[in-house]
Amino acid sequence: MAKKYILKEFKIDRVSKTPQPVKNERIGIKDQQRLENGNSIYIYFGNTHSYVGQTKHFLERYKQHFKEQSKFALHNYNCVVMSFGQLITRNSLDDIESQLIAYIAADGKHKEVLSDNSTVGNSIIPYAQQSQVKSDFIIPFWQDL
Repeated sequence: MAKKYILKEFKIDRVSKTPQPVKNERIGIKDQQRLENGNSIYIYFGNTHSYVGQTKHFLERYKQHFKEQSKFALHNYNCVVMSFGQLITRNSLDDIESQLIAYIAADGKHKEVLSDNSTVGNSIIPYAQQSQVKSDFIIPFWQDL
């Protein structure tokens, strides 16, 4: 079965303040458009820190994390993994974010990594395709990390 999402991993470039693909891959026009304007979920990872977030404008949100007045301690992280796809919708973002925060807190896979999220995510309202989001996005995405 084909994946129903696209996963991108970026190095944090503190000089240019633009995310740089880890594998030096070229970002196509369609993916660039999704990075600029599309529902996405992202996880910042450092040696001992993580932060799960969601946005409709990934590149804009990435730049916001560089602002000095931001409470977000960008120096704690060295990469950001983000994903977008047909199951990552306005309705599913809160659910995905909340579940990934819980996975980081509970899973031995990242046991040395503390979550910097100050909440467990927003409240979840049941939505269409909720079980499919878990089986076809959340679980395989987590396994890909």
